[in-house]
Amino acid sequence: MMCNGFEGQNYFIIRRLVILAHLVLEANEIDKLELSAEDLTWFYNQQSIEVLFVRTSPQMLIVVMKTIGYIS
Repeated sequence: MMCNGFEGQNYFIIRRLVILAHLVLEANEIDKLELSAEDLTWFYNQQSIEVLFVRTSPQMLIVVMKTIGYIS
């Protein structure tokens, strides 16, 4: 899957998703994020986000997703 960058609302949605994921990790004191795309889709279903691809490393969380509906 190739992404040529994100602009506007999508950028902020992705940034928000990544920040929320990091907050979840900190709150649960988890060193590694070991969730599948389906797991994250379920977790963020309240945000109307479908996660398409997830890759983790010690330094970063990469999330590629699409919006299912309006996110306030």
